Amino acid sequence: MNKIALLMFMSLLGNVFCQGTWETGSINFNHGNPFPNQSTQYTGDLLSNEIPGQGVGGFTLRTGDTNVLTLVAYDIHVTNSDTTADIFTIFIQDTLEIETGVHTIGYGTNSVKIFLWMQDVDPALVASLLDTSFTLDSLDVLNPYLSLAGHIEISEIGETSIAGSFAGTAINTSMEFMMVADGTFSLMHNLPALAFKQGSLSVTSGAEVAVIEGELNPLRNERGVGGIESQIGDTLTTTIIAYAPNEFGTALSIYGVVFNGLTESYPGLGESTDFNMSATAGDFPVAIPFYLENASIGQLTQLLSTDSLPQIEDFENIFFPGGTGVVTLGYDDAQTAWVSLADIVLVNSSATTITLSEEWLLNRSTLTSLNPTTLQQPSQNSMIGSVYPNPFNSSTVIPFELQVGRTLHVTIYNSLGQQVAEKPMGTFGAGQHRYHLDLGDSNLSAGLYHFSLSTATQSLGTSSFIYLK
Repeated sequence: MNKIALLMFMSLLGNVFCQGTWETGSINFNHGNPFPNQSTQYTGDLLSNEIPGQGVGGFTLRTGDTNVLTLVAYDIHVTNSDTTADIFTIFIQDTLEIETGVHTIGYGTNSVKIFLWMQDVDPALVASLLDTSFTLDSLDVLNPYLSLAGHIEISEIGETSIAGSFAGTAINTSMEFMMVADGTFSLMHNLPALAFKQGSLSVTSGAEVAVIEGELNPLRNERGVGGIESQIGDTLTTTIIAYAPNEFGTALSIYGVVFNGLTESYPGLGESTDFNMSATAGDFPVAIPFYLENASIGQLTQLLSTDSLPQIEDFENIFFPGGTGVVTLGYDDAQTAWVSLADIVLVNSSATTITLSEEWLLNRSTLTSLNPTTLQQPSQNSMIGSVYPNPFNSSTVIPFELQVGRTLHVTIYNSLGQQVAEKPMGTFGAGQHRYHLDLGDSNLSAGLYHFSLSTATQSLGTSSFIYLK
């Protein structure tokens, strides 16, 4: 089974504000009819690559005026070559902020508070079940046990952990009752604090150009860019990482650069510094670009959870520099940074080589989308302003500026990151411009959309708008 697809349920609406994300822990309860006489336990890391295996995780988010808490536990098992899963979910949706205390099971105009248990179902349902748009009616065919009465009590809730208990009566569509008692949950968050929480990477390999954008959080996002920093004495190590599904969607492609040097080796605000490129942590300051092909989510979290440099013995499918060169690091301001490296040759342990050129934009902020008014392409100094009017119901204006002439197109994405439209813009000279984006003849529904302006080889930036239809 494709674990990337399994974890897609964490790729939520782009316009959300996550209050907590937990990727490991345990959920336990007793159950039976008419009395609870069996025990069930789910435990483990949600990002586990083991099949058969178990995983537990969850998140809270706010979208519009709605607050959502979702906890999920699954047990994937193989029987007679058929892979199925048992999935247990706790779901709270309310216009009020979700806080500690007792939440009574029930359904109302403004709230839904339930637990749900499905047995021997398609593991891919983990993805569809926990999308915020799922409906209970769509689950009838699966004959789930759905809570009718009871409570969910949250004793602790925060960015790094959540704990509580639950109990109640559930019934399936075959009218079979089940009592649930002594339920407990305890989830934790183990991902490191990020120095750069989001960004974008434009990477060129031969004639192919790939653009990766988004927040670095593999628990919620299928793709992302960001970085971590660690300091020992006067030595500062900065590791930036971008990840996305490979062309087959079966594994991850991971790009990264590790900077290592004394704190005074790093540039000041508004400055840039050339780091000598190497395959090892040699003389300071040094930069170590790498590429990890056909990687697992477990390897991504391993890169994020260690302060040491990646090693071939830990990642057999990793590419390191095969020659010399420089990597440029610059800080535009206290929030943004950029990295540029051109035509680097990387080689793996099998002597396979690839040549890459990379342009990175990084942001320390916790915004859920990139703000291109502060993120500038260092080599072109191109900028996108705020669209106006916004919201709009037919057309809007996108202001942008170019240092050199370019032929551009605009690509539009929905809140799930799926491309929904692309329009050629034409050729523009250096200077300031205003592009009229007309969606009057499109079949787009009302909602939040993100867009990027791009040349044939690189993205110049991203922004967002609300389309009223």
